[in-house]
Amino acid sequence: MFERVRAWVERACGFLYNNNEFYSFFVVSGTTEDELKEIIRRRGMESYFNEVFGSPKTKGILLRELMEKYKFRPSELVFIGDAETDWAGAREAGVSFIWRRASDQDHQLPGFKGPSIPSLTHLSTCLSEISTP
Repeated sequence: MFERVRAWVERACGFLYNNNEFYSFFVVSGTTEDELKEIIRRRGMESYFNEVFGSPKTKGILLRELMEKYKFRPSELVFIGDAETDWAGAREAGVSFIWRRASDQDHQLPGFKGPSIPSLTHLSTCLSEISTP
């Protein structure tokens, strides 16, 4: 019924824990919402996320709903994703995007010129560069 729980992205747990006071965190995924919530529950991650948004809606629609519900402007959000559909959803919603590429990925997202990180080790630096005019 539920997908196998994958390993944490390197430094994800530490980043969420150390920055929970400074940022609001959401999950926006193509996985069904019920499955996402179960995965997050099994990992003991509920306290890190304000809310979980999942399929069947597209990521662009989910991001727009998140902005409407929480009164965020696109400039106040950054979508960190590892798939072309993540980047497409961020573009559709007008949200900044950071590509979290797997360390073994040697290809680029077609047409993507933005920031790319292999783990969350340098995420704070990447976020500060995005927010700097």
